[in-house]
Amino acid sequence: MTQVDTNKLKSIALRHYNSIPSTRGDTLESFLQLIFNWIAEWIADKQFRNNIKPGYCAFVLSSNIIADDLPEGAEEILYFKDDTTPNLGGNVYLTDYALNRVLRFTGDCHDLSDISYFLQNENVSDLPFVAFDVETQTIYVFINGGGELSYKFLLRADIPQPFTMDVFVEMLDDIYRQNLKYPEAYPPIWHAPKDRVPCKDTEVIIQSHLCCMLRARAQGSKKSSSESEWLTLVEEKHNAGRVDITIYQNQDCIVVSELKVLRYCHHPDSNKRDKKFAQAKTKKERETAYKPQKISARRNFLWAMHGARQAVRYKKSKAAQSAALVLYDMRDKDEDIPEVQDKCYANNVRYVRYYLYNALPD
Repeated sequence: MTQVDTNKLKSIALRHYNSIPSTRGDTLESFLQLIFNWIAEWIADKQFRNNIKPGYCAFVLSSNIIADDLPEGAEEILYFKDDTTPNLGGNVYLTDYALNRVLRFTGDCHDLSDISYFLQNENVSDLPFVAFDVETQTIYVFINGGGELSYKFLLRADIPQPFTMDVFVEMLDDIYRQNLKYPEAYPPIWHAPKDRVPCKDTEVIIQSHLCCMLRARAQGSKKSSSESEWLTLVEEKHNAGRVDITIYQNQDCIVVSELKVLRYCHHPDSNKRDKKFAQAKTKKERETAYKPQKISARRNFLWAMHGARQAVRYKKSKAAQSAALVLYDMRDKDEDIPEVQDKCYANNVRYVRYYLYNALPD
């Protein structure tokens, strides 16, 4: 019987881990993760090539592309996923969820306006797409087609080495400024921003978005054409619990982090509200049944302190070089929690808090 080299298999799996979408393959989220990682790899690989064509390009998601005939003016590109072509600039690509079939419209797109005009002419302007500026390495995401920009971010390839806690926090800072600080269309962390009502599963949404960005950054900071600089793991299980985000470099655990969201009020649960309304005996009780239920300062304090204790345990259990408690603060007051800060500092855990504004600045 052939002996299986498990270490070699593990090495191969880890090498490609960052590029594997963390959700079902037939979803918009999976498509976005795949495109971000592919573009990031293209950025990393382009340093090993010359003659890069400048301009904007776009990746348009078409769920019917497998069954559709070849549109006029399109050229089917074989092996596109595995061949990071140097000539992206100016082109528009129509693709399925996994880049298994890719049709290229060779164009001369210099900006988002050119892409929008091109998509309108091809009658695909209502489809989700990702635009990419080759020169500035900026990604623009249009969840609902070309009508409105959902969000944008910069894929930096010049991340300092080696990877440290400072580098990790710097990337979190960047993601916060670009996507999370103010209410945007995506990621949808607010249910009703004006009333400070969070969306359902806010922590999961923020964690998923961070993971997507961090993995893409890892793919874009290669030293060679095959290996990423670090690995980003989400919800890694071990005997001390489940770590929200773990960073490995050369199989060493560099960072363990625990994410917590501090809320002003609960996300409304329609079943609970209906039940509370049905049980109401007075007009006042009926009026309050559908109002958002506020969360006490004590409960937020306990939740944050619980996160600090988790970070301490994870660091010890994983023998990690560093640990962080990362708080995303949706409360009505922008203020730290001193007792939680002291707990973190006493145990050499980085305390990081990001205040999430419920309105754009004037």
